[in-house]
Amino acid sequence: MKAWGAMAGVLLMVLFPASVLVGAAHADGTDTTGPPSPAVRWGLSLSLNAARLNPNEVPDDFEFSNRSRFAGGLLMERVIARNTGAVISLTSGLRFDSRGTNLNSERTAGSTGLGQLIETWSLQYFVIPLHLKMIFGEERARPFLSFGGELGFLQSAEREFNLVEPTVGGGQIGSSGTEDTRSMLRGVDYGARLGVGLEFPAGSHTGFIEFSAVVSLENIVDKQLDLEEWGPVSDDLEMRNRAITFTAGFFR
Repeated sequence: MKAWGAMAGVLLMVLFPASVLVGAAHADGTDTTGPPSPAVRWGLSLSLNAARLNPNEVPDDFEFSNRSRFAGGLLMERVIARNTGAVISLTSGLRFDSRGTNLNSERTAGSTGLGQLIETWSLQYFVIPLHLKMIFGEERARPFLSFGGELGFLQSAEREFNLVEPTVGGGQIGSSGTEDTRSMLRGVDYGARLGVGLEFPAGSHTGFIEFSAVVSLENIVDKQLDLEEWGPVSDDLEMRNRAITFTAGFFR
């Protein structure tokens, strides 16, 4: 219920500015009942994410870094107003989004307290976005600004780890494996997104490119992480998804 309540707030954040902008268009005498054809556009997108998990409390020697991941899906865009030099629309759809992080630690909680731990986290979501989009200008290539919320439904989560520890005799022992972490994480994630991009003609379609930042507003840890290689974990540990995204796609 907490996630749905927060998403309702995100929807309000999108729809309230939209209503204000549409009202301003009416006040200016702009025809908002006949937006440029087509009023509804369908499209496809493919994204490259620099994704990571952002924790609040981990040992100082834990280093989380970006991991390159892919996303893609269907888009639906509805024009809601056309003002002088600008088109205002709502964008939604369904996207498969791969997130995660890399982790490197020079100290582990093994028998000697020394060694190296390398981990890769992979989280797969189905994401429903709702963005307010403003397209500027009358030229063939038109810049745009988009912002809004996203609701993600976790499909799978796992971590791959490789642990190497030195032995008393000067040798090394190691262990590696893959662990399903979905039961430790919340099934719903919600976040905010801000993007800038450019639309341009692409044959009979409209192509676009966009750079955006996505920030999770929800702690995705559902219960205390029980990870032997991490050692004791604080009960107050929280982690949130972060991503910088480059997207290319088209509308028809």
